[in-house]
Amino acid sequence: PVEFLVRALGAAHAAIVGEAQKLELPETPRTVIVACVVQDGHAFWAHVGDCRFYLVRKGRILVRSRDHTVVQRLVDEGRIREEAVATHPHRNRLLQCLGSYQSPYIESGASERLAEDDILLLCSDGFWGPLTQRQLIHALLSRPLDQAIPELVALAESCAGLDCDNISVVAMTWKQPE
Repeated sequence: PVEFLVRALGAAHAAIVGEAQKLELPETPRTVIVACVVQDGHAFWAHVGDCRFYLVRKGRILVRSRDHTVVQRLVDEGRIREEAVATHPHRNRLLQCLGSYQSPYIESGASERLAEDDILLLCSDGFWGPLTQRQLIHALLSRPLDQAIPELVALAESCAGLDCDNISVVAMTWKQPE
C-alpha cells in the first residue's frame, strides 16, 4: 500500500506538470495532498505539503504527519514553538508540493495497526490551522464524527475569519470487522 500511495502521488504530480505544459500555462498549478489506505486492519498514509494525517487513539494523537513548510522546519530546529505556527508570517510557505518544478518528496508513514475506535483524520491546513489540538480531540471524542466534523469545520471557519483558507477534511472511526 505504501508503494501504491507513493506511485499515485508521483503520478498526480506528473499529471499536473504535463497538463500545465500542454496548456502552456505561465506557471504550473500547485497543490498539497494527504492520502490513506486502510488494508487488513492497518493504516498506510502518504502526504506532500501542509495537509495532515492524524491517528487518534484513546484521546491522544498517536500519529501526526509532519508538515513540509518553513515553519515546521523552524519548529524542528527548535527556533520557534509549536504554538507559534498558527500565527507565524511564513506559515503558508511550502517546501514541498505537487506541481512544483522539482519532483516532490513524498513522505509516507509506516503502517500502523488499527485498534477499535481509532479515528483517522485527513485534513487541509484550513481545517487544522485555526483549531487547537484540545478543540480537535474534544470534538472528535465527545460526539459521533458526522456531528463533530461539521462543527469543527464551522469552528475553523469562524476562528480563521477573513483569512480562512480552504477547508477539506475526511475522517473515519475504525471498527473491528466481525
